[in-house]
Amino acid sequence: MLCWGAGCGGGRVEPRFAPGVSTPASMTVTSEAFREGGRLPVDNTCDGAGNFPPLTLSSAPEAAKSLVLVVEDPDVGTALMVAFDLAPTTRTLTGDLKGAGPEARLGANDARDVAFAAPCPAQGEGRRYRFRVIALDKALGLREGATREAIEREMDGHVLGEGSLTGWFAH
Repeated sequence: MLCWGAGCGGGRVEPRFAPGVSTPASMTVTSEAFREGGRLPVDNTCDGAGNFPPLTLSSAPEAAKSLVLVVEDPDVGTALMVAFDLAPTTRTLTGDLKGAGPEARLGANDARDVAFAAPCPAQGEGRRYRFRVIALDKALGLREGATREAIEREMDGHVLGEGSLTGWFAH
């Protein structure tokens, strides 16, 4: 298990693949709001309404039992949103998790809010924001508001596939 941050005590782990999976299945994540590498619309940032951009997902691997969404700033490793136990049949995703199944839950982002934190880089600084969807061979069954660290520990050894969409924003 790889540990991130300062030490291994309660730190982050990079979840490993499920047994028998050497190459993760590829999932496609798109949005009508922006394209891969494109600029995030102002309404999806702190300069606007701060709305979650709608996402469209391709089919999850057949063995998937749940999906996890992590919205992160990969340059500094912070999570702006974490959602888990999304139904593997989810094709469209919104910030309120409608259509993601009855078990879908929001976890706590790195600011410890159980919500989407709109991208908001420092003035004059441009940042990348990655919307990452991970397919698992199990449902996590954690409580609403679970931390990213707890979610990643439960994911470890259960990853079947993933996909991502990355946009950027600068003031």
